[in-house]
Amino acid sequence: MTITQAVIDRILAIPEVVALVGDRVYAVIVRQNSVMPCVRAQTISEVRDYHLRGEVSTVDTRIQIDAFAAEAASDPYGQACDLADAINGVWGAPVPAPIALSGWTGALGGSPALFHVRIARQINRREVFEGDVVRVLRIQQDYDVQWARISA
Repeated sequence: MTITQAVIDRILAIPEVVALVGDRVYAVIVRQNSVMPCVRAQTISEVRDYHLRGEVSTVDTRIQIDAFAAEAASDPYGQACDLADAINGVWGAPVPAPIALSGWTGALGGSPALFHVRIARQINRREVFEGDVVRVLRIQQDYDVQWARISA
């Protein structure tokens, strides 16, 4: 399992997201005929630091989470924003135990857990309309996920 797959599992544990998309949370590929709304997660970059004795245990991974809504929806912008907000969480949520992704910390990756997420924080948000063939509105959110693999 990768950290991106573990983050997808975390997204699927957010009740507000599941209420909007069910299990339509995909890794990397959203097929052209996919049911909307849906979510895609993909790794953008991963930085591993080193010191004189080798690799540091903490990894910084930038993961892009896209909230998609079809142009044909009655309010595609509102639908995409609602989904993006459900993923990210609401401003002012309790910092120690947020329900959504931004500010979240904890164990991920199955049972027993494979990863300890020290923090997942939103670092960027963009709105994109893909008007060519698929005709969808997409809210892109980038997260810096700082994590370490849990030793077996």
